[in-house]
Amino acid sequence: MFIRKSGRFAVPPAGGCGPVVLLAALCLLAGAPVLAQQPAAAPRYSLSIPSFDEIPLDVIPPAPAPVKRQPPKPAPVAKSPEEQAAYDKIGKEQRPDERIKLVEDFLLAYPDSEFKQSVYLAAADSYRRKNDLPRMLTYAELTLAEDPENLQALLTLAEALPESVRRDDPAFVDRIDEAAEYAHKALDLASRMARPANATAEQWQRLRKQVEVAARLALALTAMMREEYPAAEAEYVAAFGLMERPDALSLYRLGLTYSLQKKYDEALSTLRRAVEAG
Repeated sequence: MFIRKSGRFAVPPAGGCGPVVLLAALCLLAGAPVLAQQPAAAPRYSLSIPSFDEIPLDVIPPAPAPVKRQPPKPAPVAKSPEEQAAYDKIGKEQRPDERIKLVEDFLLAYPDSEFKQSVYLAAADSYRRKNDLPRMLTYAELTLAEDPENLQALLTLAEALPESVRRDDPAFVDRIDEAAEYAHKALDLASRMARPANATAEQWQRLRKQVEVAARLALALTAMMREEYPAAEAEYVAAFGLMERPDALSLYRLGLTYSLQKKYDEALSTLRRAVEAG
């Protein structure tokens, strides 16, 4: 396992693509299009955020405050057949470098496209596959500049920012604070999301639970980076309470958190579970 050094203890990069992988199902329930799936590479920075192939192409509309309810945002629509064809081409391209070139060409040709957020996220995913964390973050931040409530971008940044900075970096505190802020905002949005009419209550509850897991795991990591180990433990325990089967990396991190609190029995037990989870 590759372990990134961060200050006086080692924090491994996030792994898998689990906690919010069902967001694509939510997109389908809402009637939005999804690009063709691409075979996933094995990037060095493997986040638990779903890849571009699994994310919604429109922004999941958060539910407004009960006093002022607003209709959901419409799904993005191409302004011409050429724009639609260029967009579809991005979805069909499997190679990260070629996909990035298509994204750049698309943004130059259609700067006002309604697909801009999805295209930014396509670039972010391509850079993730190339193990280029800084550029991945850039495109996630561009997505938020378009829509500060883009849930996919919020979760991407919440999980990736702690991986982007070392403890001796002058920006360390600010970046960790940003990550926590994005995670809290994602939790808030998840609590206010409007359920699509064609989604069952059970489906909707499951999807919101997946979002909460991703956000709480991000908050646990930021607490670890701040050396706030009791807070990190609480977030991991809360996330595991929502998961059918905690993943190996999250178990490893909880075990490390126990160890740093001198809770050695709990640490050993949890690390054994991490090994069993593989």
